[in-house]
Amino acid sequence: LTDRSFRRAGGTFRRYYALEDVARLAERSELTLTEGRYCCVRLENRKRGTTMDRVYVHAVFTKPL
Repeated sequence: LTDRSFRRAGGTFRRYYALEDVARLAERSELTLTEGRYCCVRLENRKRGTTMDRVYVHAVFTKPL
């Protein structure tokens, strides 16, 4: 669909974000990004003998008073 949006086999959508994207979305929503970082996870499929590296965005937002 776009350079960061994908349609999955089950008909669901997947969207990928960078930390900069998350910060912009927070700003537009009038939220403050108090913590933002990438979390790296290595998944192992023992049955297939493969490993996958996944990267997630972890973000904490606060709402101004």
